[in-house]
Amino acid sequence: MQANRLIASILFFLMPFGVVWAQLSVQDPTVYGTKPGYIDRTTLVVEPHGAYVEQALYIWYSDHNQYPGNQNLEIVHRFTLPQGSVINDLWLWIGNEVVKAKMFDTWTARHIYDSIVVHRHDPAFLAKNGNSYELHIYPLVSGQFRKIRMNFITPTSWTGNSGFADMPLSFLQASNSTTKPVQLLFRDEEDVWGSPYVRELPNISSERTVDTAGYAYRDFELPDISSLESFSLGFQTAFTDGIYCKSGDRQGDSSYFQIGVDPASFNVVRSDTGAARVIVGIDLSGYYSPTLSSLVPRITATLHNALRPVDQFCLTISGAGSITHYSPWRLADSVTIDTVLKDFLQSTVASKLSQFKRPVVIFCDDHAQTIWRFPGLDSIAIIKTFGQINDAVSSIPGADIVASYDHGFETAAATNSNLSVILPKIDSLFYRGGRFLGYYDHNRPAYEMIESHYINGLGTNAELNSVTLFPQPNGNIGNSFPSSVTCNSVNFLTFSDPDTKIDLASSSGAGAVISKRIGNGLLVVSGIWSFTDDEALKEMLAIPLLGTNQHSWDNKQPIMLQALLDDFRTSIAQDSVAQVIFFSNADSLISTTDARTWVNTYLTSLGTNKPIFNTVNLLDGNPVTPAYVTDNGVDYYGSGFLLNSLAQVTGGEHFESHLRSWDYIEEGLKYTSCARMDSMKVGVVVDNGAGNLIQIREVAPDPGNRGKPWFYIGVSNAAERIDFNVQAWFYGFTQSHLKQASTYLFVDTTNRSPILAGMMGWETLQDYFLESSFDTSKIVNLAIKYNLLCDYTSLIALEPSESNPPLLNPFDESGIFTSMVRNKEAERDSSVFSAFPNPFNGQVKFFLNLKRSSSVRIIIYNILGQQVRAFTLIAGPGTSSITWDGADSHEGAAASGVYLVQATVIENATGTLFRKNLKILMLK
Repeated sequence: MQANRLIASILFFLMPFGVVWAQLSVQDPTVYGTKPGYIDRTTLVVEPHGAYVEQALYIWYSDHNQYPGNQNLEIVHRFTLPQGSVINDLWLWIGNEVVKAKMFDTWTARHIYDSIVVHRHDPAFLAKNGNSYELHIYPLVSGQFRKIRMNFITPTSWTGNSGFADMPLSFLQASNSTTKPVQLLFRDEEDVWGSPYVRELPNISSERTVDTAGYAYRDFELPDISSLESFSLGFQTAFTDGIYCKSGDRQGDSSYFQIGVDPASFNVVRSDTGAARVIVGIDLSGYYSPTLSSLVPRITATLHNALRPVDQFCLTISGAGSITHYSPWRLADSVTIDTVLKDFLQSTVASKLSQFKRPVVIFCDDHAQTIWRFPGLDSIAIIKTFGQINDAVSSIPGADIVASYDHGFETAAATNSNLSVILPKIDSLFYRGGRFLGYYDHNRPAYEMIESHYINGLGTNAELNSVTLFPQPNGNIGNSFPSSVTCNSVNFLTFSDPDTKIDLASSSGAGAVISKRIGNGLLVVSGIWSFTDDEALKEMLAIPLLGTNQHSWDNKQPIMLQALLDDFRTSIAQDSVAQVIFFSNADSLISTTDARTWVNTYLTSLGTNKPIFNTVNLLDGNPVTPAYVTDNGVDYYGSGFLLNSLAQVTGGEHFESHLRSWDYIEEGLKYTSCARMDSMKVGVVVDNGAGNLIQIREVAPDPGNRGKPWFYIGVSNAAERIDFNVQAWFYGFTQSHLKQASTYLFVDTTNRSPILAGMMGWETLQDYFLESSFDTSKIVNLAIKYNLLCDYTSLIALEPSESNPPLLNPFDESGIFTSMVRNKEAERDSSVFSAFPNPFNGQVKFFLNLKRSSSVRIIIYNILGQQVRAFTLIAGPGTSSITWDGADSHEGAAASGVYLVQATVIENATGTLFRKNLKILMLK
């Protein structure tokens, strides 16, 4: 509408914020509106590293020629990654060249990006805020594509000692393509992971493949992941006597190591092996949860895992305005569990719960639809649209939410003449608990008559471009907004009404969104001009502005979470209840402070016989993301933090279903006879006492998964060997339990990024956010040192120049699809290459077990990565061997210590190539 807004849209860059949206769009920064974006090809490379999994994502973006002839499009991709992920690299293809993104503080990077988009260069910009990310790529030529590589590291998820990697499902499903194929490559560098498998697609097998550099992979061709609700790659981890050790990363004189300990390997049996009474509570008083037909089987499967046939359980359900004691105490055998849950599914209670009341949303004009209607709203609301508010008047009495834009602008003369008819209808809306949403800016004081009728002194005092806004917890809807948002154009609102509150404001407190309680309803006024925003941003703002993420339009259906918990009191006091398993979809937001206060009061009222609470938040973010709070980097939807507090204080486990799959929840609540580990201490001896330990710490803790392996990363000045003394304590037992293990240091000669060093930096960075969040300089310096994307840093890929040269021969694994040689024969196993004896004194024999005649080259490296000795031979099918007498290539005696041995094998008939590594120890 105004020229300065159009110019501002060119300079526009939107920082991401902590919500769970995933949308991909393409836009011309100089005009209004966006169009769907597409991912035309995806290669995902995965490699486990014990406590972490490294993933490299290769993406080809396009617009499918929706802007014919336009050469200046911008790709905007908002996404989330698996919980706990950290991005540590970004590449951008510019023609045939590849540039590596540089890490800057976000303020500097944002200025660089804004100026580059104006001058038409080739940048990619990636930033993080909370648990979400935003990627911008500019320019895209319509009908062509842009390619990136994004590297990130994710904590390994565990079911017992079986590991799996959560894949970036929401990232990939943001593509608007009808089908979403993925080439998934599992990098098989260590022979400790077993045979990987896609957990959600168990019938899809992989092929052994080797690239031209000799790296081994398992190749999964996934034709379409569109329908998946979760996406993970499973593998086995070799815990020798319950311990996994790895060393290798070295920076200067510092060597990094990792140790993982499986609690079950201590074989400590729980003391509470007798029958127990368990309350099963299901709170379905909120609106957003899976349908009962899909939810009940999931709860049933979870109870099969969590309860034993000797246990007793009772079932109580809340929702539809009442609490129903559905089942008295009954034995928890599988037949009874199935029967009780099936009977509930067919009951009148379930029928009432299935009668989902959708709010009626009225858009009074086309402009209101443009900035506030979002994809998916049709599935949760009944929508009515009109040309102007005069046409909508007769429908307002039946509405729950009314959104109007044009009524306050220059064309509002007809509206104002009808004001005496409109205002009584809006009064009726407020009386019934409805919401009216309007827009106000500096053009409107002479024309707008509705919002100014209810809010005394309504006006504006400034209009700014590219402004970061923050939610105001004391507002009426402030807690529903993201933790921060940078908007293109904002009018700051003024008022003299003492009953009006600010919900979204600048850092100085100037209000961009204000609201006022009127009767039982709410008037919301926005000063955010959203016409040039991408669709994801519009949705992020529209959901809290409209209120579709809150249980607010049906006062006859109150949230009953706390009432159901109160109902448990009598049974807990009288029936010796040992455990409560509680599922809830309560979508009313409960703050962290209120949650802790309520939980402490509630548990105090239970007296001394407090059961363990295991809790599951059923809110999974579909079809809309509900209001949420963030604590220690975790987003808790609706009342999720209250559930989490209840579980933590009583020693139970909590699961957010938007972060964890139901397979994970079922496994996490599975009853096991093994006692739960309480604490662990790892003693480290470096080089038989000659070296020093610099640091050791637990990494990737998961309080909601007490049975998973405990992992530690450390750094020392070790040159040869590290010994571990593990001391563990378990709940219910006073004595500790001991284990010992050792690892020998060897240097990674592949010159790949140092995963362990980076992860140590990431864990330290998280400490800084919790303990020194005010010290942004300290955080930024550490993040840049380890090239870690955090809330205060951004990655920006710039056009190649003399000061920013392109990568030389970059290792592009996405090319493996065409360049690798596939081996469709029987898979290799650990017998292909071995050494005996190991450790050795004097000489060692290397054994090869081959299927075909091959040319073999064996190279021995010392711990510094220097070549010591090399052998070449032609080996026939079957077993071959060669002996090394410990001499180097000059016939001098090699020193005692650890050596890396690499065998490169090329089959003579097929040309198939693979490499095999092993470590050996020479003792003298």
